[in-house]
Amino acid sequence: MILDVKSRSEAERVNDLTVPHLIVSIRDPDAPPANPKQTALTKAVLFRAFDDLDKQPGASTIAYLGREAQLFAASDAEAICQAVLDTRPEGVIAHCEAGISRSAGVAAALAAFFNGDDSDYFATRGYSAGRYAPNMLVYGTLLYTLVSWRPKFVRVGMQPQLTETLVVERYAKLR
Repeated sequence: MILDVKSRSEAERVNDLTVPHLIVSIRDPDAPPANPKQTALTKAVLFRAFDDLDKQPGASTIAYLGREAQLFAASDAEAICQAVLDTRPEGVIAHCEAGISRSAGVAAALAAFFNGDDSDYFATRGYSAGRYAPNMLVYGTLLYTLVSWRPKFVRVGMQPQLTETLVVERYAKLR
């Protein structure tokens, strides 16, 4: 699967994927929806709204900008899985406001699961070094959800590269 991480402004101006693709458009809960650039190869756009925060251990709610924070939830992960299952894309554009954390968390989880390699999103050297800081709540929640949906993806002919055992090992190293 080809993955492309963009900021909101980039996603609204540029769509350079040359394969059938899904766009995952992430915004702050208080921001208006983005208008990501679509092409004839865009199969669908999934809109989600959540804050760029990781939940604090033991915290039931988190105050953020004078309101209760909206954290990435299992329902967000399930919506992404359903969109991937429905569209069976060859590529995914994930964008958030800055293109650094939430969208990188989505792309890293998809890369790990479908390609067996998320190293571009956690790179300390080379082109991607310091470019991304994946939101670990997004990454972990989506990765575990993808694994639980594995039979559904296999049933429609998609070829996940990551098993539950490898997910547990990989996520434990990153925490």
